[in-house]
This record gives sequence, structure tokens and C-alpha cells, in this order.
Amino acid sequence: PRWSPDGKLIAFHTNGVEGNGDIWIVPAEGGQPRNLTSHPATDVFPSFSRDGRWVYFSSTRTGGPKIWKIPVSGGDAIQVSQDDSLMAIESTDGAYVYYTAGQNTNNPAPLWRMPVTGGTPIKIADDVIATAFDVLEQGIYYLERTGGATRLRYFDFSSRRMTTVAENLGNVEFGLGASPDGRSVFYTRVDSSVNDLML
Repeated sequence: PRWSPDGKLIAFHTNGVEGNGDIWIVPAEGGQPRNLTSHPATDVFPSFSRDGRWVYFSSTRTGGPKIWKIPVSGGDAIQVSQDDSLMAIESTDGAYVYYTAGQNTNNPAPLWRMPVTGGTPIKIADDVIATAFDVLEQGIYYLERTGGATRLRYFDFSSRRMTTVAENLGNVEFGLGASPDGRSVFYTRVDSSVNDLML
């Protein structure tokens, strides 16, 4: 789930009644969720534009997953990325959209930056866990997996330098979020799993 910039809405994806992924919006105070995409394709990993007018999401409506955006009020979706991509987050100034390439949430992939108005994407980092990054005003926190090891990295916009914040994070799964001041980062990790043999 993702909060709208004004904190009044929450966007999330679910398989719903049809069995395919769709993007839904619900008031943060509670209430009836509204299906925003309602499309036979799989639509997942929503995030709001910084002005709160659009929701970015990944969709298979043209084959492999691509980044699209749709007005919060509903309407026609617009394709954003041309290459296979899984999750997008807009920069705090609304000038760029950052997204991870690839088709598989378990495989590390490059992180790209593209102007919101369109243009040629620029690669920011390699080996990013597809849905595990967050864009802040000063930089980007992301989880990097290389050679089976996972670490938390930070890309600073002003210096263009990447630094390692933490290493040996274990079996990291979907998602990462950072507080707006950049002082706290949260992510998911599998600490234990159980397999049952049934007869």
C-alpha cells in the first residue's frame, strides 16, 4: 500500500474477484475501496505522483510488465515505460520517475530514472531488488543483492555517490520504505519458514 501525498488516500493492489491484479484506492479514514484500473491485465505496485493527481503502476496490458499511470479520479491509463518494469516512484519535485526494470520480483534489476514528460531513461544502479527502493528529497534508499548477499545502499543526488548503509540483511523479500527525513528505513525479511509434508 502507498499513501497519497496529502495522507487522505491509500492505493494498493489485490487479486480481487476476477483473480487478476487491480489497483484499488480507499480513503485513509476507512470506507468503500474503489477499483481504479478494472482491467483484465495484471496491474500491481501502485504509487502516487507527488501532486496526488496520478497513480503509477505496473501492468501486463501490452504483454510484459510496463509502467503506466492513471488519473486518481479514474479514466484512461497512459503507458510510461517501454521496457519491462515493475515499480515506479516519482521524485519529490515531480520532475522524474524512478523505476526498476525486469519481469521478476525475485531477480535483481537495474534502477532507472526518466523525466516525467518522457525521454531517454538513465541507469542509476544495478542489482536492485525490484520493489525495494524509496525516493526521498536528497536521495534514494534501495536494497541491492549481489552474489547472494543483500545490503542497504543509498544514492545521494547531490554528490552522485552510493554508500552502503547496512550489510548481511538476510533473505529480503518485497518492499522498502523510508521516513521522509531519511533517518529510518523499513523492509521485509523472511526469518523462518516451515514446510509441512502432508498425506
